[in-house]
Amino acid sequence: IIAVTPDQQVKRQLALYRGINSLLVDIQGDIEAQIISVEAAVLGRGLLQCGDVVVITMGSPVSASGTTNMLKVHQLENRD
Repeated sequence: IIAVTPDQQVKRQLALYRGINSLLVDIQGDIEAQIISVEAAVLGRGLLQCGDVVVITMGSPVSASGTTNMLKVHQLENRD
């Protein structure tokens, strides 16, 4: 599990769970811009590769904590 968060405290809390790799990423903008930011972060760190299929769960708006209201099956692509 790769958990991406813009919050340092949440990243530290996620470090306590076995099997979760947490990344601190500045995610702003609409949903598509957020997905692009996360995609760039995981590809840039070599955690996943282009063509990998992932399941994304997230809340919108990001500023409202505890609002996981979206699930998307997504194929990673290089946007360079």
